[in-house]
Amino acid sequence: MSKNLTVAVMLLGVFTTSASASDFDIRPYISAKVGIGTVEVAGSDFAPIGLTYSGVAGANIKTEFINLRAEFEYQDLSASHTISELSMSSVVTNSRLQVDANFYKTNVYIDFLENYSLKPYVGFGFGLGRFNENLAVNNISMGDVSDTGFTYSLYTGLGFQIFRGLYGDIGAFYNNTSIFNTNIETIGGTAGLRYNF
Repeated sequence: MSKNLTVAVMLLGVFTTSASASDFDIRPYISAKVGIGTVEVAGSDFAPIGLTYSGVAGANIKTEFINLRAEFEYQDLSASHTISELSMSSVVTNSRLQVDANFYKTNVYIDFLENYSLKPYVGFGFGLGRFNENLAVNNISMGDVSDTGFTYSLYTGLGFQIFRGLYGDIGAFYNNTSIFNTNIETIGGTAGLRYNF
């Protein structure tokens, strides 16, 4: 009796371990992305556009029902915009706004169509955004203004496998940051690589 019970417990343990391994899997990854982004400031004529890049460390979390990714992202955006105005006295005024933004975010993605070559995804993130703005008129700086505030982000895009462990990524992002007593939106598109360990 005790021998049969021991065998049954061993078989149950093997079955449970196999089921857990197949139904739940966590794999770390790293990712890098570059792209173009623009800064939208409510009530402003300026719409700076420039280069954005980001570095990511995260984990793929696969279950029987859903495929998730959880990650920490650092994103940098440097954008500028120049407006030229002609006054009544025929004097040209060039105003240039330079915006440098840094984001520190925690993101969660849902990956769809796991068994297909193209895998669409959607994502949501939150964290902190720090903005530094410099306004120059006719190449004379009017000074810097900086502020840090809460940021939430939305993502969508397509992932595709290049070869085992290496994936390409094409996507779009939207950040909304509450600073300077208003909301600043940053919108753009990126392309990057993701390596799964």
